[in-house]
Amino acid sequence: MFKEKISQNFNSNGYVVIKNFLDTKEVNFFIKEIYKDLKINNVTQKLYNHSILIENPNYWKLFTNPKLINSVKEFLDTD
Repeated sequence: MFKEKISQNFNSNGYVVIKNFLDTKEVNFFIKEIYKDLKINNVTQKLYNHSILIENPNYWKLFTNPKLINSVKEFLDTD
């Protein structure tokens, strides 16, 4: 049921909301990181090559978050 609901939401919306993915402290941390990058970098130039996401190692905490990875694995699991 859970996997079917995620699949249905993804197919309808193009995204899935993972509740409680980040706690308040983590959200505030990433808000500060984003604002810092927007103030320091030339955003228009950087967005074309996505280097903002690659250059700041703090964003990798999002990409490698176990809750995100496990949710994606569960969604992609075909068993």
